[in-house]
Amino acid sequence: MSAPPAEILSGYRRAAQELEARLAAATPGDLRRRTNGTKWTNEQLLFHMVFGYTVVRALLPLVRIISRLPRTGGTRSLSH
Repeated sequence: MSAPPAEILSGYRRAAQELEARLAAATPGDLRRRTNGTKWTNEQLLFHMVFGYTVVRALLPLVRIISRLPRTGGTRSLSH
């Protein structure tokens, strides 16, 4: 069962506000510190997270279009 769009948007807004608050409170030293479990700094990790979110948001219309296309005969031949 999926969440209603208003609930999803509310969650995104809450996450954006939390990110802005954390960035405002972060010192340059905090951003240069290495993350746990990766070789990236906190700043690099944040960049990649925001970049990935931006790419996904940009590709969502394409996914919606492709998901509405009819199936082709070529997909059936893959199972044989």
